[in-house]
Amino acid sequence: MSQCVGISILLVDEDWVFRQALAENLRFDGHEVLEFPTAADALPAIRSAPCSALVTEYLVPGANGVWLADEFRAARAGPTVVVTGHATGTVEGHVALRHYVRLLAKPIEYDHLHDLLHQMIESTDES
Repeated sequence: MSQCVGISILLVDEDWVFRQALAENLRFDGHEVLEFPTAADALPAIRSAPCSALVTEYLVPGANGVWLADEFRAARAGPTVVVTGHATGTVEGHVALRHYVRLLAKPIEYDHLHDLLHQMIESTDES
């Protein structure tokens, strides 16, 4: 697993158990995590909190993860990972239109997510 200690991550997922487990793993690795269950809850933080990355479920109450990714991108140039348990061609196509978003199917492997965030942050830093 790559090291990317200390980044701040905005985590949006309605599933409390998944969100808590992922947040605990991220915090254990030294990251600051802001958690939200809905798009409406997350939107103020997207627009104002100094987060380096966004991890969101594709289907969140009030919107979808790609819309949240666009909002996050408008506020800052940070990496976004959209996770979903329903990786259909429509979802994949929606994500593929945005070069700054990566899609992971649930169940996700934590090490894969962590390494992907690290790689995306390095790419952002080099741009």
